[in-house]
Amino acid sequence: MTIDERELRSRLEETAAQAEAPRFTADDLAARVRRIRRRRRSRALIGAGVLVPAVVAAIAIPLLGGGSGEPAGISSPEVVPPGPSYTVTVNGQSSVVPAIGPGGPTEYYVTPNEKLTITVNVTAPARPLTTALWLGITDGVLAPRLDGPADMNPILATSTHAPLRPGRHRFVLHWSVPAQFGPGASRQLAVEYLLSGPEPGAGAERILAQFVAPPGPAFSAAAVGRLRAAVLQEADGCNDPRPAWIMAVRTTLGRATAEMGGGPVPDNASQVVYLLVMKGDFTGAHATMPPCAGAAAGRYLYTVVDAATLGRMSEWLTNRPPAVRLQALGPTRNLT
Repeated sequence: MTIDERELRSRLEETAAQAEAPRFTADDLAARVRRIRRRRRSRALIGAGVLVPAVVAAIAIPLLGGGSGEPAGISSPEVVPPGPSYTVTVNGQSSVVPAIGPGGPTEYYVTPNEKLTITVNVTAPARPLTTALWLGITDGVLAPRLDGPADMNPILATSTHAPLRPGRHRFVLHWSVPAQFGPGASRQLAVEYLLSGPEPGAGAERILAQFVAPPGPAFSAAAVGRLRAAVLQEADGCNDPRPAWIMAVRTTLGRATAEMGGGPVPDNASQVVYLLVMKGDFTGAHATMPPCAGAAAGRYLYTVVDAATLGRMSEWLTNRPPAVRLQALGPTRNLT
């Protein structure tokens, strides 16, 4: 059946009369096309971008080459692949610095001219590969570069000839504390590393340990005599007038209580104190003074003394030896 032009026009007019008004115009359609094109260009820029860690101090500082001057693509935050993780041991005391998540550098008290033996176990991930690594001492500044650390002096160990295989790698470092390392001074054990990936040389630097000078002078002759007399009086009152050994460490009240199990950290945690530790056969039987009076027997007697007044602040008796080496808390003195 054929339809002439007049009949076709009539049918079209009838159909158009029954149809609703259009929901968008030609201009609306053009605007939608432009938005689609902009989204496609944005995704292309995002795919070309490279994300690098950018957190200072105990986490990471970025390593990036110079820019070209052209505007960079903007993308939403993405998860950055973790770098190595570390186990740091300084003169026998160990701490863990994870690749990501909580955890940071442990603080160690050191004294002028002290010789430190530092072991760093680096656990390298399978991806991305760690292509280069430097370990050394910094003075409060992290300034990584593509060709190695800018402010690491001295550099104590390097691994730059070949990528680190996935797994654990052991580095043994030796460092002498500067002779002029006085109160308020600090240094940091830092690591810089480079990673493989689409942006060669991307990496970061982070702090693994803090070395600080203890507050004020360590021990005066007068303090040594008074401390020894006080703890020997305590030992005699706990039925062991001749303990096997007596050690004193100058530290802070917070570290003395937290590290040695003396209870919760007090509000005056920064107060300078002497922590005195004695090993002997202390018993509550016939004891004449606290903390032994009425207490169960113990092998270790702990006493905290105010460094300014030499007044006794607290003491406790236990069978547990010191949780950490006393040298890690501050300068020590043998009072035996």
